[in-house]
Amino acid sequence: TEYARPRWLARAVEVSVEIVAGTPSIVLAIFGLIVFSQSFMGFLSFESDGGGVFGRSFIIAGAVMSMIALPLVVGSTREALQSIPGHVREASYALGKTKAATIRRVLLPAIRPGIATGSVLGMGRIVGDTAIVILLLGATAQLEGYGDTPVLSTLRGTGSTLTSYVYQNSPAGEGGSPEKAYAAAFVLLLVVLLLNFSVDLIAAGGRRGRGGLSDRGKA
Repeated sequence: TEYARPRWLARAVEVSVEIVAGTPSIVLAIFGLIVFSQSFMGFLSFESDGGGVFGRSFIIAGAVMSMIALPLVVGSTREALQSIPGHVREASYALGKTKAATIRRVLLPAIRPGIATGSVLGMGRIVGDTAIVILLLGATAQLEGYGDTPVLSTLRGTGSTLTSYVYQNSPAGEGGSPEKAYAAAFVLLLVVLLLNFSVDLIAAGGRRGRGGLSDRGKA
């Protein structure tokens, strides 16, 4: 948005983001399974005794899910940057700041609400996804780690998410424990409310920061 140079690279990035935005999650899940099941990607997931790579882990599922959320983050960030008046950049340049310093110290703090909004929208899109969870995470009821390192072994293993846990324990699933499904749904609701509350706090701080930018620009 700020540099757009080289032009071919900026255009390629923009087109790639648009393609990802219009791609169904099941297609991205299959793409991720093909890529991460290669032998050189074995360090990201668990392997069979014969050396075969399954391509299923929390790391891989998170990476593919981030691709789904990326277009929303990029779009909201672009719109927030374009909404900042040009005189704000000119004032920063007049004070001797470079373009990189202007972006880092002036523009990015001012668009925190836009970035936060895009992040929450992205999380809202992936929170109910099941295709990626089933193909790239296994959707197992129990956490199954791989390796000896405490945290890394869990990330390289398989597991489930709250949404898949709700489905598995609902009357439509195989668990047959609606009480557990209701409890997990309640926890998921609390998480969503906490995320929205966090965005409101960030947006309030961003409005104060943007107000200060406008006052300095007028001065």
